Amino acid sequence: MHIKKSGIHYGWAARFIAKAIEAIFPHPPFRAPYHSSTQAPKILLIELFGLGDVASLSVVFDPILKAYPRAQIFIVCQKWCQEIYHQDPRVARVIGILTPWKANRRILFSSQAWRQVMQAVSDLQSLEFDWCIDTRGDVRSQLFARWCRPARLVGPRDYMGSNIILKGSLLSHSLGILKPSHRYQRNCDCLQPLLGKRCEYQIPSLCDQKSRLKAGARPRLLIHASGGWKYKHWPENRWRDLLQELVADGSWSLGLLAAPDEEETACRLAEGFPIPIEKPPLSSLLSLIQSYDAMAGTDSGPLNLAILSGLPVVDLMGPGDATMWAPPAGCGFLLQEVSNYKCHPCTQKKCVHPNHPCIEQISTQQVIASVKSLWEKLCVDQDGQPPGHEKKI
Repeated sequence: MHIKKSGIHYGWAARFIAKAIEAIFPHPPFRAPYHSSTQAPKILLIELFGLGDVASLSVVFDPILKAYPRAQIFIVCQKWCQEIYHQDPRVARVIGILTPWKANRRILFSSQAWRQVMQAVSDLQSLEFDWCIDTRGDVRSQLFARWCRPARLVGPRDYMGSNIILKGSLLSHSLGILKPSHRYQRNCDCLQPLLGKRCEYQIPSLCDQKSRLKAGARPRLLIHASGGWKYKHWPENRWRDLLQELVADGSWSLGLLAAPDEEETACRLAEGFPIPIEKPPLSSLLSLIQSYDAMAGTDSGPLNLAILSGLPVVDLMGPGDATMWAPPAGCGFLLQEVSNYKCHPCTQKKCVHPNHPCIEQISTQQVIASVKSLWEKLCVDQDGQPPGHEKKI
């Protein structure tokens, strides 16, 4: 039966490979049946993709702990982003693993890499999980989860709202094809077998480490100009124009965020401006973001950390899926101009219009106007005046 999907469309090869993996690879047995009367279940959340994906899991912590206050929540993710929850008391442990099936050929065929994977599988088996939840619907994650031998494996049949539809043969509890929704809500929808009911996501969902804006102080705006696929990047000359406008206006105290591979870009953008470049390690990235009052940047993991922390944002989204990743209502502004791009929603594998990508359709004036609106939202005090305004007596 043909199922029409509103999300990303993948080619026949990707769909064939997904179904072949599901059918061909051996399916280790589940662990002994889980007893629903267990009041302290061990729950494994599996998310083997980017930082924003791993951060989005935070929306499920409180619903789980509300239903099972003694539950132990574990997360398995890629090694490079495992430190994001190192200070979150709701998470028992984050296990970082290699994912050679997502790497280059050298690592894919490396016996050492696969030995590390099997060691991780052995370690996870020893924890004897009562539940494992795959919110993405990725056959590779589900196969990895089966090797970890949980008592139950929950997941959807659709891969992130795309037209890759699995049979669900790896799952003990299939969620079927989920209704298109925001990624945060999709994560919560995957809790239904565990909670026995549907729950709505709530944000902020990350532990609050931020300082509050002091009366009379300039609000702090963090800018992240890079991140992810190069066709997600807004042109550097427009970032320079924006920074020049913001520095001249003087309403914000500014900072530029840069990952290790983004420092050169940040230095070029900040040249000639009195703007510090923030280069935190991942272990302190969340607290750094939460030390600011707002954020503007491209569709990326750090921007999702800001949203999930309750910071208002300006999201410059080019090829991203706005249905799944736009700032929720009341959380800021989405800037995306894709009405003339028939290639949208984009698979983000290869740009169809590399000489004029959709991210370039966002104008500098749009961003300036949105940042100004953020300032107005943040800076009106109890007397209806912005900080620093001389009150009449």
